[in-house]
Amino acid sequence: MKNSKFIVMGMAALLLAFTLVLGACGGGSKSGGSAAGSSAAESGTAAESAPPPADPLETAISSGDSASFIEALKDASAEALAKLQGSASPGGDFSYDLNKAGDGIVITKYTGENEILIIPSEIEGYPVVQVGVNWVVSGWPYVVIIPDGVQTIGHLAFAKTRVKRVVLPDSVTSIGALAFANCTSLTDINIPANIKTIGAGAFQYCFNLFNVAIPESVTAIQYGSKYVVEELPHSVDYDWRGHENDAFGNDAKLPLATRKRLQDLGYKGQFAY
Repeated sequence: MKNSKFIVMGMAALLLAFTLVLGACGGGSKSGGSAAGSSAAESGTAAESAPPPADPLETAISSGDSASFIEALKDASAEALAKLQGSASPGGDFSYDLNKAGDGIVITKYTGENEILIIPSEIEGYPVVQVGVNWVVSGWPYVVIIPDGVQTIGHLAFAKTRVKRVVLPDSVTSIGALAFANCTSLTDINIPANIKTIGAGAFQYCFNLFNVAIPESVTAIQYGSKYVVEELPHSVDYDWRGHENDAFGNDAKLPLATRKRLQDLGYKGQFAY
């Protein structure tokens, strides 16, 4: 009888110990679950508060690194280019006037020193519609982004500058005589789908020009010094007036497909002298 009592008491003690062990395990699991949940919540909060990845174009502009900017332009969408207007140079970096109709700005000079130049789409409430004659006077910049709304790239606009990359909007319909002549660092340029005429000598002596395609909209490639004499304002005294002024003369790196397209349009100039 006495032994039975001890046996019962021993079993009760074991049962109590087993219950305590289970409680501890359950509590530990619950605690572990709470810790895991808390950690997951913190991770989620951190993910939600993490800033979006930096735009490579904006990063390059901030650093002033034209080489990185040119590289980023290769994959830039139209939307990304449009956003660049937020970083456009102020009107004070330019000399300008109204066009003959009095409803748009013609930029006549750039006096800043930025390697990356984003032309504003508006100045003093007027849309910028033309990049004028020989407007880059300081030798700058390396990269130029021209805004939507500009219709004309004037004669000699970029001639003899160190520009490497120019982005033209679809609104551009004409490129003037000698507009990019002797831009020896220019490697690629987009010819917009609405371009109708490319002026005489427009890309002459662009020795490194490689990436350029002539759209179906182009109907005329002007050739010969007579076009330059007729088109250039009399106020411009320029040493190319007496040259033959092939639009793509001495552009020996042009792809064969581009050369054929030009010849199909009636271009008779040479690509290498």
